[in-house]
Amino acid sequence: MNAYRLVVVTENQNTKKKGEILAQLLCEMLETQNEFMIEKYPKFDNSFRIEVTGVLRPDKNTIEASIVLTDRICSPWMVTYDGLDGKIELTFNKSSSSKFRKTEFNVIRWSLFETEKV
Repeated sequence: MNAYRLVVVTENQNTKKKGEILAQLLCEMLETQNEFMIEKYPKFDNSFRIEVTGVLRPDKNTIEASIVLTDRICSPWMVTYDGLDGKIELTFNKSSSSKFRKTEFNVIRWSLFETEKV
């Protein structure tokens, strides 16, 4: 079984409540329970760090499932695969070519999705 962790750094969010609403929406898109942590991100003004955790379905290909899940949020993602450990990392950096699947996601500045065997 593979667990995942999605870390998101936001921008232009001046209240924790806005970050919590985004975190709940991310949980919904990733089809996980509202299992998230949120804290102020000190590196940028009006920014929060959100961490969502979940488990990938065991009947799915881990690489494909990771790509499909993250594509529900935004694109493009840079993919890193470690075949020895079976770990996958997908990294998103906001740029002029970024596409967001929901308007609410356009506050995402950076994100990391990673898997690990449990």
